[in-house]
Amino acid sequence: MRKFLQILAVSLALSASAIGQISGVYSIPSANYPTIASAIDSINNSGVGTGGVTFNIMAGYIETFPSPTAGLISTTTSSAANAILFQKSGSGHLKSEIFIFHQYPVYGFPRI
Repeated sequence: MRKFLQILAVSLALSASAIGQISGVYSIPSANYPTIASAIDSINNSGVGTGGVTFNIMAGYIETFPSPTAGLISTTTSSAANAILFQKSGSGHLKSEIFIFHQYPVYGFPRI
């Protein structure tokens, strides 16, 4: 009986970690992800599911992070097969930009 309960506990823990993982294609800004920061928070809290996740960032979108660590992706569930991709979406010459305020000048990371 004890062995059964241990197997059950491990199975539940593994299945719980897969619930709510993010996969598919999303737009930024949108109702689901109004900002890049909200997408990163979701990745860090839920993980990346099968097939990975792609975020299409509207051309000309600009977001400012309040610190150098604000945009840190810390999930351990991404891989080559379950990649995280942020890419420019739409036509136009304007590139999307992410800015991080630091105690020194503002740096652009990266030009998408």
